[in-house]
Amino acid sequence: MVTVAILATATGLNFGNIIYGTQPSPHVPTLALKPSQIGENRKLVTASDRAGACRTPVTAASRCWWGAALTGAPNTAAGVPGFIVTIDGIPTTNTLAASPAVYCAKGATAAACTGLAVGTLVGPHLSGTLRVPRSISEGTHKVTALEPNTTPDPGNGPGNTVKASAILCADDLKTTNECDR
Repeated sequence: MVTVAILATATGLNFGNIIYGTQPSPHVPTLALKPSQIGENRKLVTASDRAGACRTPVTAASRCWWGAALTGAPNTAAGVPGFIVTIDGIPTTNTLAASPAVYCAKGATAAACTGLAVGTLVGPHLSGTLRVPRSISEGTHKVTALEPNTTPDPGNGPGNTVKASAILCADDLKTTNECDR
């Protein structure tokens, strides 16, 4: 990101990204669900990145949530809407959020920079919950999280969103079914 400012007062005037023609698109992010197998009293499932997918510092192999890396999502003040989450294509209520990326400059006060070296880039991480409808049938279900994409890079999901999916298994825990295989 480049910031234009008045040098005498250090007042910021504008900012923007520099995109290089040879810059590859970011890797597809990951989605992990906990628990990934739910019983008959199913309600909320916690969502996050898969372990190790978006390590600090960010590397070329990182699989962070990059669709709204400068602002995070949702971010009402920046006009960035929230995530859309579906279970087998049907929207469900969620509180998913992706944190903005943080660059740890000298004198950084961001909590994400605590204990990190100057120059460390902390990638956007996924957090939140999704509500599993009580009417969901037993068996495996595809959960898809769609993040709004505010970057110039093309998204991998519908409507230029950034998409990741995971499998959720609904099991009454009383009989053997697809979850046990």
